[in-house]
This record gives sequence, C-alpha cells and structure tokens, in this order.
Amino acid sequence: MPLLLNEGHTVVCSVRDTSRTIKHNEDEFIEIVEADFLKPDTLINIPKDIDVAYYLIHSMSNSSTDFEPIHSYNDIGMLKTADYCTLFNPPSSLVSEYPDMPIVSDYQQLHSFIQKTAS
Repeated sequence: MPLLLNEGHTVVCSVRDTSRTIKHNEDEFIEIVEADFLKPDTLINIPKDIDVAYYLIHSMSNSSTDFEPIHSYNDIGMLKTADYCTLFNPPSSLVSEYPDMPIVSDYQQLHSFIQKTAS
C-alpha cells in the first residue's frame, strides 16, 4: 500500500466495520468503505471507478469445516461487483451453484484471461 500511495494512487479499503479502522496521515488518498462480501446489499458502497482490485479477504468462522464455503462465497460477492472476473480453480460446489461464472483452471488460462480483459 505505501508504494501505491507514493505513486499518487488512491487506495480503497473495504472493511466490515469502519469504526474499527485506524486513521492514517494520508487520509485524502485512502478511502475506507464499509461492505460485507457475504451481504450483497452492502456492496453498493464500493466505488464503481476502480481500475484494479487486489483481493485479500480474511474470513473467520467458528469451525474448521465451514471455512472454505465461507471463503468461496466472499469470492463470489467480490467477483459480482467486477466488470471482468473469473474463478480460478473453484470448488465443485461453486461451479454447480454459479454456472454462469467464467472459470480458469491453470495459470496459463489465467494469464490469457488477464491479457484479454486488459486490452
């Protein structure tokens, strides 16, 4: 994040609870938005004019057996807000539940997808 800020980019951070964030000196270049990727109605808070999204979502659950499904549904919430998206090697449950989502299964396909959507 410091590199992006040093180059003059605005960084948008999505958090579930803005009251738990720390203020930064670079506030004019850091935008904090409140959104929960498991609750689609909160995704309207995400700006529409984002050029690139770096996706890192930390998912917590009460058991080790339900972590993957929660994490995967966070993925779907994020992807549905994007103009271009693909699932990379998703679990079969997501493939059957979201048959319209594009899928790539290896890095060569991912590279091709990125090249095609970037041009």
